[in-house]
Amino acid sequence: MEEKKTSLKNIADHLGIGVSTVSMVLNGKAKEARISESLARKIIETAEELHYSPNLTARSLRKGETNTIGVIVADISNAFFVKIIRAIENEAIKHGYRAFFCSSDESDEKTLEIIDRLINQQVDGLIIAPTYKIKNRILELKKSNFPFVLIDRFYPKIDTNYVIIDNFLTAYNAVSVLLERGYKRVATFRYASNLFHMEQRFKGYKAALKAHKIRFDSRWENEIQFYNLNKEELKEKIRYNIEEVGVDAIFFPTNRTAIPSIQAIYELGYKIPEDIAVFCFDDSEFFEIMNPSITSIAQPVKEIGKRSVQILVEEIKNSEIKKIKTKLVLNTELKIRNSI
Repeated sequence: MEEKKTSLKNIADHLGIGVSTVSMVLNGKAKEARISESLARKIIETAEELHYSPNLTARSLRKGETNTIGVIVADISNAFFVKIIRAIENEAIKHGYRAFFCSSDESDEKTLEIIDRLINQQVDGLIIAPTYKIKNRILELKKSNFPFVLIDRFYPKIDTNYVIIDNFLTAYNAVSVLLERGYKRVATFRYASNLFHMEQRFKGYKAALKAHKIRFDSRWENEIQFYNLNKEELKEKIRYNIEEVGVDAIFFPTNRTAIPSIQAIYELGYKIPEDIAVFCFDDSEFFEIMNPSITSIAQPVKEIGKRSVQILVEEIKNSEIKKIKTKLVLNTELKIRNSI
């Protein structure tokens, strides 16, 4: 039987430390990552004891250069992330890097496993759309000085590189447009999760109501699952909102919810915007050609992908220099169309 190959994770688990710490030592970057000599020596000794054999040449291992980056997105089938992935790939090629793409499916456990696997494959840096409960791993990456950039989501209390939008302000502006056009009973959907950017969108929605002196009705808040969306349940919530609650507009926090909801509205026999106005977070190429065309928020997806690579490459090339982290907040665009 073939002997199982020792990985960086095996070494990390054996010593009770993080994979990124092991990676930095075996990449010859212990000093710049401020890892003590005694711990570095222990890591090297353990690697020898466990017969660790890297899958790179000795030269690339010593220099820590593979010209590869790892990219972790929440859902590789989501059009939003597909566009970001394409932009990342194009920009990475310009800088001489190959990118490996992985999908976390919004699973904390899967995200942690992917991070370990990519580090074990000796990628030079990571671009991560983080899930809610991987804060400790992000702190570990930061402490070990491993190059990474967060996209779409971030941790407000952790000093990291990130490329995001202002979800609160964008939601606030969108809902304000509805209210200024005379809609008074605006419902929304809220995901049963603690994802920071989704919470910010909900808070922006409520803040807009308050600013326009509209008292929030708890019946306007429809909680649904982020994944495993039940379309029949969604359809019933749409019916309840229109027929029993009497809402006159719906602000959708993602097109993952908006698209099946628009379908449900038509199946129920209602017209947009005559019976119900619709405003969606995240644009789609279909929204402009639909009849009526759907009002939406366009995120700068290409710019998010492009800038995240540029920031990461700069971090990789200057990892030994203590730099101020790049915190980039990009602008969105409201695409006002015929659904409101």
